[in-house]
Amino acid sequence: MIGFDKVRQSGFHADLIERLVKQVNGGQIPSHNLFLLETTFDDDSVFRHFDYLGLSGALLTSIHIDELAAGARWYMNLLPVRHVTGLEVAQVALPLQPAEKDVPAATHGDAGDDNHEVGLTVVVSFSSQHSLELEPLRCDDPACTADHGYVGGGKDEGLVMTFGAQSASSNEDDAMEFVAALSTAMTL
Repeated sequence: MIGFDKVRQSGFHADLIERLVKQVNGGQIPSHNLFLLETTFDDDSVFRHFDYLGLSGALLTSIHIDELAAGARWYMNLLPVRHVTGLEVAQVALPLQPAEKDVPAATHGDAGDDNHEVGLTVVVSFSSQHSLELEPLRCDDPACTADHGYVGGGKDEGLVMTFGAQSASSNEDDAMEFVAALSTAMTL
């Protein structure tokens, strides 16, 4: 079970997150929690944003919080696990540096004798949310001004979380435990 303690320890609007999570989960914290706290840059400002996934039985809670100059903006999705259409995990294995080769494997992962894992990306796709991208359909005549309609496509929305070994967020082991729990819930 992945606890909620790391969310509290992150210090990023922990009371707000706990209140939201409990409101939609019958006053309880989900049995499996995964979160990512990132700092981003936008023109002349620096701000943080927070992504959270909580798994409680057949319900997946997704929360996104953006830090604002005076507070925070949040949105939340509650999804039955049956609406999860995809679960992807990716990891990069890099060669060990000479000084790292003497460090025990438990410290740097087990991707082979001369490699260690750096970062883990988890992608969860939801069928209940879709993105539609359209653009005007054009013909081959550059002088044509007729309306030819639109062309485009849609895709399921989702959440992408990338974890490093050292961060205030969930770590790679937490992510793999969450993936295993969600994978199990998806097959029930």
